[in-house]
This record gives sequence, structure tokens and C-alpha cells, in this order.
Amino acid sequence: MEYISFGWGSAASLVALSLYYGDERSILHRGVAEYVFWTCMYAWVALVFLLLPDSPLNQARLLISVGGADHVALVLLAGVVGNRIHSRRRATRTAPLQQRWNLQEGMRLQAETVPARIATSRICECLSARQGGLLTRLCRSTRKQRGDAILTALTDCCDRGPEHLLYVLNTDDIELPQLFEFVRPQELLDLLLDHASDMDVVTKARLIDAMQRQRDFFFERPLQEFVAALLKCTSAEELTTLKNLLDEGGDFYNLHKLVFSDLVEDLREDVLRHIEIEGATVRANSAVLLRKVLSDIDDTLFCSGGHFPAGVDKRFPKRQIYPGVLALFRELGRQQPHPHNPASPEYRRSRTFSRQVKEKRRSASPQASRRRQLADALFANLARVRRSPLVPPSPSSCAIWLRVSQEEWAEVSVPTSETVRGLRSRLDALRDEAGAGVGSCLELEGLPEVSFSPPTRRDMSNLVFISARPHAYKDYMESKSYQLFRRLRARGMLHCMPTLLAGRFRSSSGAALRGAIFLFRAHLGAVMATLLVLAGATHRTALHPHVVACLLLLGGYAYLTVTTAQQHRHLTSVWAPVGQDKKTTYFQYQRLYCECDTLFFGDNGQGDLLCAELVAASSSKNGAPVVHSFIHEVVPPSEMLTSLSPVLSPEGKAKIWSSKNIRFHRTYVGAAINACDCGLLPVEGLARVARSAVEDTVRLCAVHLASGHPASKATCERLVREINQDVEAANAMLPEGVPLVDLVPSSLGIQQELQRGMFQSVSVNNFAFSTMPPGPDID
Repeated sequence: MEYISFGWGSAASLVALSLYYGDERSILHRGVAEYVFWTCMYAWVALVFLLLPDSPLNQARLLISVGGADHVALVLLAGVVGNRIHSRRRATRTAPLQQRWNLQEGMRLQAETVPARIATSRICECLSARQGGLLTRLCRSTRKQRGDAILTALTDCCDRGPEHLLYVLNTDDIELPQLFEFVRPQELLDLLLDHASDMDVVTKARLIDAMQRQRDFFFERPLQEFVAALLKCTSAEELTTLKNLLDEGGDFYNLHKLVFSDLVEDLREDVLRHIEIEGATVRANSAVLLRKVLSDIDDTLFCSGGHFPAGVDKRFPKRQIYPGVLALFRELGRQQPHPHNPASPEYRRSRTFSRQVKEKRRSASPQASRRRQLADALFANLARVRRSPLVPPSPSSCAIWLRVSQEEWAEVSVPTSETVRGLRSRLDALRDEAGAGVGSCLELEGLPEVSFSPPTRRDMSNLVFISARPHAYKDYMESKSYQLFRRLRARGMLHCMPTLLAGRFRSSSGAALRGAIFLFRAHLGAVMATLLVLAGATHRTALHPHVVACLLLLGGYAYLTVTTAQQHRHLTSVWAPVGQDKKTTYFQYQRLYCECDTLFFGDNGQGDLLCAELVAASSSKNGAPVVHSFIHEVVPPSEMLTSLSPVLSPEGKAKIWSSKNIRFHRTYVGAAINACDCGLLPVEGLARVARSAVEDTVRLCAVHLASGHPASKATCERLVREINQDVEAANAMLPEGVPLVDLVPSSLGIQQELQRGMFQSVSVNNFAFSTMPPGPDID
């Protein structure tokens, strides 16, 4: 060890980590090689930091001196510990989150049979006997024996009928990613493909997800061909459902990563061709308007607090969700009748998977069709009428919904004194009128028959976040965002589990570097000069490596400073490469869901406005569907990053943006007004968004004013003024008969003493919430 210095050992560690993290497709990420690398890496780090005489820990005398034999034992122990840590991380990353899905309405219930239970027990025994150590992975004979046993159990299931195999593939007792780590011969893949026609979309989603989580999926073409075959044997609405299931897993394994990152080029093009053909068919024949909402995160979903490089908005604390934004996303995600499909006059609120449930298409009367279209508005105001002391409740009747069949509900108006026996009589009459026989009634056993809210289909993943935060290694960057999404979903604030599309490392890191130079030019220059002076004073020669390194750093910094000053007048302009990459990601995702209309939400503080302009220009040139973009104003118009000429007047720019369907807002009530003007949101939805934004604002101001900080009071005063202005504009758009939305109590926005300003205010005391507060985190 006397021939190895701490500096060279640390440099070797950094080089090895750079090679590993720099290319996820290198040989270091394949199978056993990955475990060997991390075992050696932990052992090497222990040697460098704990045993070398010139390590900082030894120099500070923080370690106990040990003998030569103990050195070897310590290094080996570090390697074993590192292997176990990596194994646990790997197991956590490959755990199938689909087992947390609420898929009961989408999957056919598989009957538990004796052969299926025997096969499940045999497979579980083989998987539980697995030891996670490196030696077990190196022992091929043990793996082969267990793999043969699992393959035999699955073959026996198939010989007795496909229903037994489907039970094994859908049971929660077996983790499919772990199963395929043992058994991946071509015989198993062929066996599963032979029964693909018997599989429902949930089974296919589980299999595709399990394959994608395999560490060698990048490198093994048979696995990719199996996934491509499952996708290509699914068509029409089933394919749309399958894509949505893959996107709502709650981690970075999603359809976009599968198609554009994992599959080889020829398989990618085959899958995309099939997806585009089936998507065009669904778009032409769908009875409802399918829609995807694509949104930025920082300064769009929540406030960045002005912390660079996240964003520039300083109006709210960091990570404060903007009032009304989640309600707007929920409303835009609601299914609406397709405006260009006259063949389907009925607004079907519930769509089940066509392979499992045979739909009964019945023509509806104009009165029934209108009742279904107005169902949302009727119930949305019902809760408000019951809770608000300012609006008297209806004394005679209320609207409820009765289940006619598995797919259809009927809205009826019943007296408030209605009994259970009366509801049963109404339900039997509706089913007799619809022609539902005894068999249909048996199918409804165990399902809810009465609903006091408009029944809708299970919300699929129709919310997508396009982030400037780059993808690094595996899910290290995406995991924090998905933790936030899971918390919001558990608290009932998100209507679905969103998908996250990460940015590209080159553009994001380059923009962050130039932005740091733009903001902290003087500080960075002083640090660089200080380092050069200290290195020269210490070594007293210009040829020492430390001095040379400082000179190179100073020269690179000077070059970046000059070029940044020449190319960028405002901080927002450094994000142009990020905006261009977002445009590429946008169109890639649009190819995956060509049956859906897409809406884009962003802010004007970074590259989102530029992305919206580029998307609008490309869509009009290629004849793609019209894209509506909604931009959150967080910087003055003079600092916005835009592709328009700076010589244009503000009126000229506004006219061009309007022609490209790009609209700006300060609050999300204003965004809802813009969406309503575009025909994307009904006025009842506008009222719900405005009411939610008002209540979010009241809760936010109550928390911030309680702190007593002057900045919080100033923030609340500005927020209340902006929200109330947009709420008044929204109320002016509501038709007669729809209750107006209450304004935020003005006393919440006045900088005065808390006790006198709030608790003695009539508007505060009379304010009534119509929604429940967010629930606690459930993780």
C-alpha cells in the first residue's frame, strides 16, 4: 500500500464511477458484472479511505490502527456490505408497482383452482429459496435447477388450460420481475406468446413491466421482441388502456422509456407504426374525447421560491402548490363527448375493457343524453348548496345515479324522503326497461348500485410532467418527483398517478452552468482567482499539476463568462436548449398517444414558452392536431425567452401568440378562463376550478398570516387581489342557475393585526368550505 497514494486512489475511484454512471448500456451494467463492480468498488473505497497512511482519516488519527490480516478482512467486509446494499437497491427498483394498482374494474377475476394453487406454491418455493448473494448468482447450476422447476410448473398450468396460467401471472404471491430473473429461455417466452390471445390487458401490462425491469433488458433482444409482440397483438381501445397502465406505475419505468430508450431501432419503429395505426382508428371511432395534459413542474405545478436553477418565481415558498392548479388538471382530464363523432350521441361515463366486458350499445333519447351531459353540473352545485349558508338547500328533491348494468348508470331525481324500498323499486324498473335479465343481475352482485356523485370511469394516467431536470442514472433524479406525486395522490389531491418525462443531461447541465455564471459571475471569478493564488503560493512553481489545473479552470471560466455575456442578455435565454429538447420529448410522446388531444402548461421563466412556440409551428406545418398552450407569467414580458423578433410590439406578439393558441395567465383561475374560452372546459368545470382555487387560497393565507411575517402578509395581499380579479371574471361567464363563486375574504389580504383583521371579519366568519382539506400522507 505504500506504492498507492490517497490522491491517486481517489482519482481511480472517480474514473471508475464516471465510466459506470456515464453509460447505462456498458458491460458494467450487465448481470453479474454489475454485482462484481460494486463489490470491488466498495472494497477499493475502504482501502483508500481507511487503510492508506496518507488518507485524511488516518492523518487526523480518527481510526484505530489494525494489523495486516485485519486489513484484508476489513476490505472483504466492505465488499460484502457493498454487494448487499446494491442488492437491496436493485430489489427496490425492480419491485413491481403495478401490484399497488386498483385494477379490479379492468381485470377479469381469475378463479383459484387446485392446479393453479399448486403451481403458485411451487414457484413461490423456488423464489423464496433464492439467496441474494454474489456466490449464488455465480452458481449457474443452482439457478438452472430452480429455473427448470419454475418452467415445469408454468408448463403444467398451460397443459390444464390457459385460465390456470392467467391466475399464476396475476396473483400477488409472485413477483414477475423476480421470476424472470430465473427463467428467461426462449421456451418460456414462446409459451407466453402462444397464450397472448387469452390474456387481458392487465396481464399483458404486468408481463411488459416485468420484462422492462430486467437488468439485461437493454442487451437481450429476445426480451425486447417479446415485449414488442405483446404490444403488437393488442389493438384498438385495449391498446390505449395498455399504454395507460404502463404509464401509471408510479416510477420511471414508463411507455416513453420503453419505446424510445430501451427498444432497438427496428423494433421501435415496428411498435410505433402499430401504435400510430391503432391510435388513428381509436381517434376516429371513439365516443369520448381523449385528452392528455402535459405540464412543467417548477413554477407551473408548484413554486420554486426563486431558487436557481429550479425557477424564478418568488411569490410563494419553495414547493408550494399553486391554488387551483390540481383542480384544473382534474377538470381537463374529464371525459367529454367527442365533438366530431356524430355516430356516438351518448356520453358514456364508464368504459370497461372490451375483452372482459361486452358492451351493450343502446341509443339514448335526447332527454337521457342531456341528463348525462349535465350530470357533473348538477352534482357539483348540490354539494355547494348543502354546505353554504348563503344558498338555501333544495327542499324537495335531489339527483342520484342508479346502476343499470356493468357499464351504464341512469340519473334520477328522487324526493329527499325516498326510502330504500323505493330506491329498489326504481332500480328494478330501470333494469326491466333496459332489458337486463337475471344473468345481468348476477354479474352486478357485489358492485355498488347507488351513487350520490356522477359515476365516472377509473381515472387513467392522463397527466404528464415534462421536466427540465435531467435523467441521470436509473431513477436517482426521478425518484424524488415520484415521491411527491405519490404523496399528493395519497392525500387525494391528484386525480391520477402522473407520468414524468425527464430532461436531457447535456442541455440541462449546460443551461444550469451558464445560468450560474450569469448570476454569480463575480463570486465565481473570485473563487477561481483565490484557488490559483493558493496553489501558486503552496507549490511555488507554475508547472505543478495543481497550479496547471487551476489555470485550466480559470481559463475555462473566462471563456464561458465571455461567451455567456455575448449570447445572453437575460437569465431566461440560457434555457433555449432545454426548450428545444422539451419540444422533441413532446412530439415523441404525441406519437405514443396520437388518439389523444394534448394540452401544454408551462411558465415563461425558462424554456416553456419557446417550446410552445416551436410545437405550434411544427404542428401547423405537419398538419397535426391543434395544440393549446397555457403559460404561467412569472417574469416580465421583456425577459421572456421567445422565438419572436424583439422588434415586434407587445400587441404584435400578443396577436401572434393568440394565432398559435398560446395564452398567458397569472393565476389558475385565469388559466381556467382561457381554457373555457377555447372550448376545452365547460362553464361548470370553470366554476369548480374557481371554487377550488378560492379555498386553496384561503387555506394558504391562513397558514401564512399565522406566521406573522411581513413578507407573508405582502404575498397574501397580492395573491388575494389577483385571485379575486379572475374569480370575478369567471363569475361573469357563468350562466343563470349556476351559483356564483364566493370571493376570497378581502381581510385575508390586508396587512393589519391578525386578531382584528381575521377573527373580527364578517367575510372570514361567513366563509364556508365546500371541499374537504387534503388528507394525511399515506406512504
